[in-house]
Amino acid sequence: MALGVQQDTAPRELTFRDGTLCIAHDFMDRNTYEKIRTINMPNTIQRIGNHSFSAPYGYGSNIEFIRFSNNLEEIGNEAFRYNKRIESLNIPNSVKKVGYRAFANMEKLATVKNYNAPISGEEVLPYTHRRLLKRLMMIFTKFRQGIITMKD
Repeated sequence: MALGVQQDTAPRELTFRDGTLCIAHDFMDRNTYEKIRTINMPNTIQRIGNHSFSAPYGYGSNIEFIRFSNNLEEIGNEAFRYNKRIESLNIPNSVKKVGYRAFANMEKLATVKNYNAPISGEEVLPYTHRRLLKRLMMIFTKFRQGIITMKD
């Protein structure tokens, strides 16, 4: 098991030790991803591996908040895929590479701040972008119809 704990005793908050440089591929397993709500990364972490915090299709993770390392350089392929509760991400400016579908299928993700890293491959946020685009089109349509107005 990823954290060496039983499902019923898994912590709700996961804080990595200072000095940790990398989060391994497939770090979390089913016994932990259902319980964890908050992830805290020390500034020593430079890389998040592939599938580190992604949940298997059909399950979804319950992570609500991620505090990234300010020295993070790389986010692996599908690292956070199928996280169903995260609404906002603040990507550090230090990130130089974001893997394929790193944030895909995050149903509630509406805000990604400081996202300026080059994309490795296509579809970093495919499902999320479609939902956001749909919301924006709905707002734009209501604005054009005079249903909503904008203030300075």
